[in-house]
Amino acid sequence: MKPNFIQKVTNWGNFPIVEKEMRSDDSFKKIKEFVLNHNEVIARGNGRCYGDASLGENIFSSKKLNKFISFDRLNGVIECESGVLLSEVLEISVPQGYFLYVTPGTKFVSVGGAIASDVHGKNHHAEGCFSEYVIEFKLMVENGDIMICSREENSDKFWSTIGGMGLTGIILSAKFKLKNIETSYIRQESIKAENLDEIFRLFEESESWTYTVAWIDCLQRGKNIGRSILMRGEHAYRHELSGNE
Repeated sequence: MKPNFIQKVTNWGNFPIVEKEMRSDDSFKKIKEFVLNHNEVIARGNGRCYGDASLGENIFSSKKLNKFISFDRLNGVIECESGVLLSEVLEISVPQGYFLYVTPGTKFVSVGGAIASDVHGKNHHAEGCFSEYVIEFKLMVENGDIMICSREENSDKFWSTIGGMGLTGIILSAKFKLKNIETSYIRQESIKAENLDEIFRLFEESESWTYTVAWIDCLQRGKNIGRSILMRGEHAYRHELSGNE
């Protein structure tokens, strides 16, 4: 009897819930067989999107592609398989004095998903999207071939895969740059804003800060419509910490 790979699949929003065939493997040979034996295959990371991404008829889950390949501590370049989570990258990089240039609202997304969605963080205005720091990745395309994609090599596939939501193939591994940090702490300021006009002004005044985000009260009316709390932050230097940290 053939194993049953049909299972219920959903994303972070828990809607929709579908019953589809989903496989995961760390063997490129078996991944190729899966691709060639199905007319349509969509890659799936850790399923943290809010919508219906990766809920196709035949799903390849990258969860078993979870190995680190290399870490150049001198230049801050890491290479890993596409199923590695950003949280796992941080676990090994932060103690070495490195941090992700871009991390979205959750650290529990896969590297492949971060590339396919070209995620952004609270520093989007200052440091752009995840793709700014991707050096290259390996992509398995529809005929099972594996391509190395970068700005110089197979650049059309490189740019169509970034933000391509898995439609160009399965990202197998990726190499990307990290940023230097002195500590694992963030120096943060929180500022009240009475209304939308004030919060927009505060954002403009905070343009030089690396991280900015606001919680906005959408229930207020009149002169207090859009009252907010602006939070802005920078990576803390050692000399900014007290003796207790």
